[in-house]
Amino acid sequence: MTLIRVTAFDVREGRPGKGASCPVARSIRRQRLLGLCVHVGSDRIEWMADDGWRSWEVPAPLRARLANYDETGTMEPFSFELDERGTVRTPSVRTLFEESP
Repeated sequence: MTLIRVTAFDVREGRPGKGASCPVARSIRRQRLLGLCVHVGSDRIEWMADDGWRSWEVPAPLRARLANYDETGTMEPFSFELDERGTVRTPSVRTLFEESP
């Protein structure tokens, strides 16, 4: 499992509409989870691996947060987990997106 923690710093430094600079991409790079070349689009999280580009589908609950961020420039800090295939592994959306302390 990969825990991705999007902090207030990631949100503050992020840029709406910029896939390489959105809070989720910044968080992944900051935590060095997938590498330094990361792009988060409306439907895919893409990163450069040793053998080329890889991607995960953006989970539906995260899509709504990303769309809202691109429209408003605001987002609350949150965390979510993905397994090695990019599948969200959590019992509920409420648990998935608890605000970070």
